[in-house]
Amino acid sequence: MTTASDGIRLDRSKNNTFEENFIHSNSFGIRFLTSPDNELTDNLIYSNTQGILLSTSLRNNITDNNISLNTNYGIRFSINSNNNIISKNNISLNSAYGIRITSGSSNLIKENRIFSCSGASCNGIFIEAG
Repeated sequence: MTTASDGIRLDRSKNNTFEENFIHSNSFGIRFLTSPDNELTDNLIYSNTQGILLSTSLRNNITDNNISLNTNYGIRFSINSNNNIISKNNISLNSAYGIRITSGSSNLIKENRIFSCSGASCNGIFIEAG
């Protein structure tokens, strides 16, 4: 899925599974808007402006993905994205953040490999509010 605004976009959608996709060269690799209970597993998400955005999205599971070379962030939570699980992902070479939480709580972030952040003010994991 290439050269679009969104490689994958869910808007008020639940109980979807995305596995083994190649998502690159989009504005947003994956964007969940008010979308609970979805699974992202074993996807390659690279060279997008934004990697994965969860906005007002609850109880999603993001596991075993390769998320790299995105211009801004690998994964971002915004507007009350709570109770999500982010585990066993390779998150590398993103320019601003590996994982950024601007609004969310009770998220489990475990066993991820976050490395080689490339921007001047890059952070592996950055939590502003939660």
